[in-house]
Amino acid sequence: GSRDEPLLRVKTRVRNTGPREGTVVAQLYLRIQGASTAQPVRQLVGFARVTLAAGEARELEFPLGFEALSFFDARARRVLEPGTRYTLWVGDSSAATASATFSVT
Repeated sequence: GSRDEPLLRVKTRVRNTGPREGTVVAQLYLRIQGASTAQPVRQLVGFARVTLAAGEARELEFPLGFEALSFFDARARRVLEPGTRYTLWVGDSSAATASATFSVT
């Protein structure tokens, strides 16, 4: 497969709990832990602007490929390292608290 092919698809459901139509930008953040080189605490890896009617819900999907999940090692090569742990957050800002974790084996 190509480097642009999704390795992971993150799905989330957003709902408008307000009394009228509203627009939100759903944001997906990633943290890589246990890597051989230091990584940002949270980095934005996807976003989607969505307008929902009052009470409407919609499923959003964020495809993540090699570029989003890999990092530069000490030799400046983009890599995925076994044992690396990832945390994903989704919300309407970088303070998002809805999260999921996974590891590379």
